[in-house]
Amino acid sequence: MLISSTGATMRKIKSACTAMIAMVLIVVVAPLTAHAGSVETARRLVDLLELETQLQSTIIDAVDRARDQLMLRGVPAAKVNNVADILKAEMLESTPELLDEITLIYADEFTDPELNDLIAFYSSPTGQKLISKRQALDSRQAGAVRGWITSVQQRALEQLQEALV
Repeated sequence: MLISSTGATMRKIKSACTAMIAMVLIVVVAPLTAHAGSVETARRLVDLLELETQLQSTIIDAVDRARDQLMLRGVPAAKVNNVADILKAEMLESTPELLDEITLIYADEFTDPELNDLIAFYSSPTGQKLISKRQALDSRQAGAVRGWITSVQQRALEQLQEALV
């Protein structure tokens, strides 16, 4: 009797373990593969948007601005240039990792039909024009935001001064 109940207990334990493994696979692995079909489509969109070129340009500009700021503060040029060169090289080398992350974000946020619609739009002449003007648009928008913030701050400061008088 003891042998049969031990065998039954072992089968129950084995069954419970199998169920737990299945649950872990569903909870952990399923979300990782939920958009596997759209990752390839998302990558086509990321490539079409020329995000790698944009990221590389942004990295170079950011490191160069930081280099200039440090030199203005009196940090010796040789040290600044050495660190900036190492930082720039490391960031540019790891750009593909960031592109993979961005691709997964697009795959998570858009369905395949939506990604295909975006690809169709950005492949069109108007979409290509938007891509080519993106940096100029971003720069102008940033300037507009800075001007707006300055204006709002000035008006708020004037109102605060009037309220305190």
